[in-house]
Amino acid sequence: MREQDSVDNRCGHLGFATHDGTGNVGLTNPVDVEEVLEHITHAERRELVTEGLDGIRGRVHPLGWVALGLFVLGLFFTFATDTDLLLGNMAWWHWLLIVGLGAASLNFTVLDRVRAGIEKLSDFAIDGVGVDVVRGSTASLVVGLLAMVIFSFTHDIEVGITSGFGFALLVGSILMGPVWVLTWGVFMLALYSSLTRYIARFVERDLIIAEISAMSWQVFALIALLGVGYGVREAINPRIDFWWAEFSNRRKALLDFVLHVTLFLPFLIAALRILQPYAKISLGFKRDFSGETDGSWPSGWRVWETWEQQGDAGQLPTGPIQAMIFVAFVLFFLQVLADAIKHGFTLIHREDLGQVPEHDAPMRVE
Repeated sequence: MREQDSVDNRCGHLGFATHDGTGNVGLTNPVDVEEVLEHITHAERRELVTEGLDGIRGRVHPLGWVALGLFVLGLFFTFATDTDLLLGNMAWWHWLLIVGLGAASLNFTVLDRVRAGIEKLSDFAIDGVGVDVVRGSTASLVVGLLAMVIFSFTHDIEVGITSGFGFALLVGSILMGPVWVLTWGVFMLALYSSLTRYIARFVERDLIIAEISAMSWQVFALIALLGVGYGVREAINPRIDFWWAEFSNRRKALLDFVLHVTLFLPFLIAALRILQPYAKISLGFKRDFSGETDGSWPSGWRVWETWEQQGDAGQLPTGPIQAMIFVAFVLFFLQVLADAIKHGFTLIHREDLGQVPEHDAPMRVE
């Protein structure tokens, strides 16, 4: 009996049905649903800070101080030490980029245009040149069919099918956005591979060609490579720091800016230096092991014949997708740089630049 009373008390507090002792059931303390929803959805608007800092801190973007530090370190490692580090062996264009970054940090308009230009590359991965679905799909289908017919007559049916898929995906990606089109491309390739498992036994021909399976994996990988910049820009990476939502814009910007400059950008620079020769070799660059020259690109216009190929998939070229790893890291680097520009504007109280959004901070309901 005592246990039942305890349950009834808890249910009554929440507005649930309880027993009144006579066998009847009634509703005590009914919950006002509209009031609860209003509290849950209530958000405190955080206005943007636009007045800027006083003095030199408000006239120089934080990346300018980073450029100054790199310039001083470069001079020290170049003339005062004998090292193999990049800081002590920078080429002329490295110095030019550092000086250019320092100069741009004094002109907020130029720096914001650089950020906007970089983010347009991330938008292209999703939207392409902005052609609507009907016209883009029609153009892709026509180009794909023409390529399939031409390559089927000049080579064979397997080459025709893979070439048709490839050209259709290329045209559609440019017109409507690579990520969106390539997602449908993976679906179509997987559907073709599944259907031909049953059709092949009736036409007495091996239609389960390895090129289709290999191409589907390449296209799937290309989606991730092209979408990495967009993912960084939209901050869709998972966060486990649950208190992050309660931070001010400036505290968030400070954490991200420091981590980008000290960890993220140096890592990406190292990755690009490693991936550059790998991408060149995958596209046919010939190294000179004698050491007399840096190497050479193949002569002739049929460059695709020098690309690295997949031996178990009808010599399907893998060079382009390998080179795209380098391109993806370039896009990754540029988007992180654009984020650093945006966070820098927040640090100097110029949130009107960099398209810093006005955040809604939901109240905690506990």
